Amino acid sequence: MAIRKKVDIGFNRRVRASWLTETLRLSAAGVAVNETEAGLKEQIALENKGKETIRKVFIYLNRVWIKPRDYCSALRDEALEMFRHRPDVDSAFLLNWGMCIAAYPFIARVAEATGRLLRLQGETHASQVNVRIRERFGDRHFVYRSVRYNLSTFLESGALQEGSKSGNYLIGRVMKPRDAKEAA
Repeated sequence: MAIRKKVDIGFNRRVRASWLTETLRLSAAGVAVNETEAGLKEQIALENKGKETIRKVFIYLNRVWIKPRDYCSALRDEALEMFRHRPDVDSAFLLNWGMCIAAYPFIARVAEATGRLLRLQGETHASQVNVRIRERFGDRHFVYRSVRYNLSTFLESGALQEGSKSGNYLIGRVMKPRDAKEAA
């Protein structure tokens, strides 16, 4: 019997693209962790009054840009260096996308399922993405919830755009890496 490797489930709270970009910016600037944490929690609190939600959202931001897992540390360091040399919106988009996928492989699975459905159909509904993900990770409420919040982060970042009906998505911003380093 094979041992199942644990896959960390992606965001199960709303994580705004602007919060990811601000965390990237502060980390690249070398701002102290306690200052970064205080500033980000203040921003998060403007939309979320619950202490537990604020805490969890910060944990996601922290794991992506401030204190990633060991297997992501070198990638994060290189991404911060790239952002220091090219601190623009396009770089932030690519780097946030890449680090979210590296820190939370579940997010990569949601993106993959969404992309496949969009290539096949041109437009997809959140429920279709959820079916594909639940086939792989089980029909559990936290999986459903995480898919929903991952899709909202994709939408807000511009990777997806709203479709013809509520809950439908279209391909959003397509950005090609400008060089081999960005592609890597």
